[in-house]
Amino acid sequence: MRLILLAILLLSISDIKSQTPFNKVYDLDARYVQLKGDAILEYNGKIYTAGASFETEDTILNERNFYVASFDQLGEPINNIVWYHDLNPFNNTLNTNNESFIYNDSIYFAVETRFSNTQCIVKVDEDLMTLKEHACYTDTSSLLVAPFSFIEFPDDQLTVIMANELPEIDLLLAKIDLKEEDRWSISKPAQEDDYMYYPYKILRLPQYEDRAWIMGFYTHYSNGFARDTTNNFGLFMMVIDEDHNVVDTFYRYDNVIGVGPGFEALVLDDGSIVYTMLTFDRDYWNETFTYRYKPVVAKLNPDLSEAWIKPFGVSDYSLRNEELVSIVESHDKDGFVIAGLSFWDNYGLIGKVDNNGDSLWHYRVETLYEENSNLLKDVTRSSDGYYLASGTRSVVTRDDTINSNLQLWIIKFDDNGQIVDVGTTSTIDEQEAINGITVYPNPTADMVYIKQESEQSLRYDLYDAQGQLIHSQQESGGNRIMVLDVYSYSAGMYHLVIVDDKGKNIHTHKISVTR
Repeated sequence: MRLILLAILLLSISDIKSQTPFNKVYDLDARYVQLKGDAILEYNGKIYTAGASFETEDTILNERNFYVASFDQLGEPINNIVWYHDLNPFNNTLNTNNESFIYNDSIYFAVETRFSNTQCIVKVDEDLMTLKEHACYTDTSSLLVAPFSFIEFPDDQLTVIMANELPEIDLLLAKIDLKEEDRWSISKPAQEDDYMYYPYKILRLPQYEDRAWIMGFYTHYSNGFARDTTNNFGLFMMVIDEDHNVVDTFYRYDNVIGVGPGFEALVLDDGSIVYTMLTFDRDYWNETFTYRYKPVVAKLNPDLSEAWIKPFGVSDYSLRNEELVSIVESHDKDGFVIAGLSFWDNYGLIGKVDNNGDSLWHYRVETLYEENSNLLKDVTRSSDGYYLASGTRSVVTRDDTINSNLQLWIIKFDDNGQIVDVGTTSTIDEQEAINGITVYPNPTADMVYIKQESEQSLRYDLYDAQGQLIHSQQESGGNRIMVLDVYSYSAGMYHLVIVDDKGKNIHTHKISVTR
């Protein structure tokens, strides 16, 4: 199986054949036609991914089931397992925040069974021999319930935050006993009238051992109308005790919106909170009742006062937003590494901010001359000092064994966003940029990578040795890494001509394809 999908940074010219970037896609021997990398973690020397899947035989019945897969440190598959149940076989996926929890050598997941008022906590052993329900809980007063986040609180129990979608939008809490299967309870915490709460994350802070903090978005319709400039849209923080009683509720901002998966939060050792969210242009909304978005990273001090809030990726509001779906503290504690995506433009992204929230680097990942979608959903620190990110790539590849239309995607990269070589502790070498463009490697047998660090809008024209135009594509300005697949091309010399928005040829790169 040919597993190389993309490489964000380059193979050195002197060692093309010996370097293999840790950048892979899988359908696991054609078992799956859809395999989503919604979550990734590392445990006891193995890499695990989890999410929704379509097995080949399920396509007739349109059944989407929850799976877990394991890999060794080289990214080679070890095992995979699927959870089957009778609640609703048509749409089972991971909870919104793509979380996992390890307890007594089992890995726990909160699975969302859509269009159901029954949800389940499942657990799997590290060898993936048994994947089963730990507890399935039902809210009889609801038609639909969606789990968003879960955490061990209090000790030896799980607290799951949920939203009741019908008949009303309410915040619900489930308490799951970890020591005994199928022991659970559901409660509805006290909430203010005329407020709608959309919970996204539950956290435990070291300075409040007997408290948990629920973070999410709220909407308050002042006069009962959706289009009213006096309405409030912001971030809420609800404090609960071990019995799930509400201790306090705080409200922040007036321009925060919960669309898509663009909220994540983590707790630092000192009790401060770093989180991502999606803001919108409130003045523009007040005038037009339409949204323009801007993703931000923010930090709360241990006393929960605001430390900073900074834009990430873009500085201005836009109709086409990015989602910052996962964030982890860097190994050296000098900042935070982010993974995300754009549903609008079908690309994944990785980036890093420093401890003041200022952007250090931000790369969008996409392919050149191909119509596909590359989305990153989760990131975690790896035990060897790097970072693992997982997601999906939706495109049919040339390898007959990669025949699914939505494949699992895993990459490993360092603190500068450079891909790590499989089986080594080195990163891919980088060539000198010309006019903000780096093209590599050269010669090549399969992939050419174009790293654009220019605000210019550029056109990329590819010609063969006879001067015939093979491909042409226009790209807007900004940092991005584009992948040109030349595996099926005949050996020979090709020319990549880069043209600016005024039609001027700013550089021509000669690319030698070898066989």
